[in-house]
Amino acid sequence: MTIYRKCRLCLKRDGCSIKADIGKAVSGLGITSILHKCASYEPPFKPGDPVLVTTICDWNGDDWEPEGIPTAVFPGHYLDQYGAKAHVYIKPGTEDVGGNQFPFVPKSNGYCTLSFSRVAPNPNGETIKLCHGIPDFECDCFGLTQ
Repeated sequence: MTIYRKCRLCLKRDGCSIKADIGKAVSGLGITSILHKCASYEPPFKPGDPVLVTTICDWNGDDWEPEGIPTAVFPGHYLDQYGAKAHVYIKPGTEDVGGNQFPFVPKSNGYCTLSFSRVAPNPNGETIKLCHGIPDFECDCFGLTQ
């Protein structure tokens, strides 16, 4: 079985003719993993899309629950793909969506790079405009760049 690493995050991964053609070309060669450039690649999110981000947090100081590491879900915005990871922005001080009123305390001004498995679409959020990859940034480019 061959793993198509670029196809894992693509929205067109099911029924893609390019993936099928590559599969036929490498069939029988013993290749188990492929990373290729694809002209029809469609990322899972567009820059500025609202997302929900699952983060590890420290609810009770150093007293972690025996069930495992505590997590919280915060609303944020997708910025870009960094390799196989998502680059997202969570506004500092934003409260979690679980109703625990747990504020997001960032280590890097709200910018996070994390696995796509911890990022989900937020149907209740609003798309924001980005300028040079910075959310809510006003400049003189008149939105000609992203």
